[in-house]
Amino acid sequence: AAGTPEVPLTLDEAVAAALIAAPQLQAQRASIEGAQATAMAAGRLPDPQLLGGVDNLPANGVDAWSVGRDFMTMRRIGLMQSFPNRPKRSAERNSAQAMVSLAQAQAVQSQLEVTQAVAQAWIARHAAELALKTLQALRPARTLQVELAQAALASGGSSVSDSLSAQAAVADLDDRILDAQRELRN
Repeated sequence: AAGTPEVPLTLDEAVAAALIAAPQLQAQRASIEGAQATAMAAGRLPDPQLLGGVDNLPANGVDAWSVGRDFMTMRRIGLMQSFPNRPKRSAERNSAQAMVSLAQAQAVQSQLEVTQAVAQAWIARHAAELALKTLQALRPARTLQVELAQAALASGGSSVSDSLSAQAAVADLDDRILDAQRELRN
């Protein structure tokens, strides 16, 4: 909402939000689901097959394309089932289970990578905030040094180089504050 101050995320909140929204983790979850679906079907007997066909169908002459007029035309219909041996089906099940385990391990790895990246970004942001606050806290003291140097110069108690040096220190501090603000936005 406009006008409300920004409440910073804690590290745990940032990690939790990233783990929910990370596209690579969503892809890993889908990969696990796919591997589990494949594992359910692995090692089962293949489906039976229905076969049908016509042999020696005449293509020309009086009996062309007739299934019943020519005595050489044969019709066939059948059912076929293959039975792979038990070790092959067991190997399929083991391979599918290994794919599920691999997908789960890759998901854990991706989750750790996302957590690490978010933690590094959160720490960098926190460090940038601290650096900006520290630099901004130094600003009043530097401004006071400039005023004192100008007063001493006006009274003849110091040289122009002291006054310019104090002003340069404030300008340098302002540059560092701008750099810290830019770093914080990044």
